[in-house]
Amino acid sequence: FAKALNCKISKNTLEPCNVCSRCTDSVAQYFTDYDCAEVGNVKDMDLVKNMLSISIPEKFYRVVVSDEFQLASTQSQASILKLLENPPINTFILFCTTDPNKILDTIISRSLVLDFTGLTNPEILELLETTITHNKLPELKQETLKIITRRVKGHARDALSMLDKIYLIGEDAFIANYQPLDGLIYELILLSLEKRTTEANNRLELIIKNPVMYIEQDFEHIFKLLCKSVYLDKKLPFKVQVVINTYLTYHQNLSNTSTWYSFFMHIINKLSS
Repeated sequence: FAKALNCKISKNTLEPCNVCSRCTDSVAQYFTDYDCAEVGNVKDMDLVKNMLSISIPEKFYRVVVSDEFQLASTQSQASILKLLENPPINTFILFCTTDPNKILDTIISRSLVLDFTGLTNPEILELLETTITHNKLPELKQETLKIITRRVKGHARDALSMLDKIYLIGEDAFIANYQPLDGLIYELILLSLEKRTTEANNRLELIIKNPVMYIEQDFEHIFKLLCKSVYLDKKLPFKVQVVINTYLTYHQNLSNTSTWYSFFMHIINKLSS
């Protein structure tokens, strides 16, 4: 964005040429990106304001991005209101957030709000394949790419981050951590339906021992597996409702191991009763 604003050639195309001096200088001189998860207190915001108080040449544009802005403290958000009322010339300030409800109304009222939807699964898949090809990385199995696509739920940054992790830990290690969970869920449901509670509890222990990251980030997939497993038992289709009711009860708090344990224990008890 900063490059496109400053590029000598892109005035009509809106695409930076990445060659002219303005493109090469824009990122270094006129673009600032900071993560409010790390720098989100009043002192940090004061540093940002001081940086913005430095004037830039009129023919240039400056872009400042505040990522995860919902993590900035209320006091630090309030401290930049005056800046928004009288912003520096030729400066774009972007507040990026996944939870606008945690942004002060006074900031939202002074901003142009743009809502972005997540990418579709085919778009995520294309992004991964293009990234691998462009960076001349070793090819990955389609199965691996589909796992990433399903888990990131339209978030391009999460997809690229997961891609980095796969090349760090290895594709086989990634699949090994992921695949067993599917089978354990099926076994858990079937054992519960057969009232083999002790064995079902053993499967539950194995599920909980999986890294919490895998469980938390893939709840939608697990939920579908639960429904599918119960529905396949033609004699007990009504018990799909048990899964749905349990999901509605727990889904707001599925962020730690103990809540997951309670969730699956509830499923076991209901299906075994």
